[in-house]
Amino acid sequence: PQVVELEAIFERSGPDCREIEAKPLPSLKRWWRMPQDATLSPRDKESFSSLEAFLFNPYQWVLRYHAKLEPGRSIVAGDSFLLFGNLSHSLVERYFRLPEALRFDDEALRAWFAAAFDRLVETEGALLLMPGRKTELQNFRAELLRAAGVVKVEPEVELAGVFVGGHLTGFADLLVTRADGRRAIIDMKWAGGKKYPDKLAKNRHLQLTLYGELVRQQYGAWPDLSYFI
Repeated sequence: PQVVELEAIFERSGPDCREIEAKPLPSLKRWWRMPQDATLSPRDKESFSSLEAFLFNPYQWVLRYHAKLEPGRSIVAGDSFLLFGNLSHSLVERYFRLPEALRFDDEALRAWFAAAFDRLVETEGALLLMPGRKTELQNFRAELLRAAGVVKVEPEVELAGVFVGGHLTGFADLLVTRADGRRAIIDMKWAGGKKYPDKLAKNRHLQLTLYGELVRQQYGAWPDLSYFI
């Protein structure tokens, strides 16, 4: 390939080159004001995330769900909790989508885990392969655990139902079923060993409660609710 000096590129002129007008960034504004006649049409369905924003940060609900503004999705090197949470969710989901997952013995599980973990890190967690993060990677590998003692495990189950505001939807990390038919929702959290038990103790586990009601509407019985941290 032809090598072109960087200086020559900036000095080049012609029909394919044009000067771009420099514009300053917008100044900060304390308030965003909507027109007096602005209206927000009802959404087709809500979720726990949207209802939480609607109840506690209405302006975020407007900006995200009506103005369609979203934060960037890139993960920087310091986002360990977010990265570990995403990776652990993905690995558990992959495992329980195997038809034979609940029949694996320890040896088969270790063999599957070794290959699946390495493949997952290479494809979705390459940040952990950077220099200086080997210990962090090994600790993460050691902390991922196995769920057992149930006859059926469904990962990332889409739940749907209704509430006073209309249609409600959500995704349960794990919906497990015991031999006696009793179900439980397991919400996986990478961190929050004090936060989430406190939510349960003070009856503030709104997300689990909403998912429990959706399971009740779908199956006719209230499930057990839990966090796996």
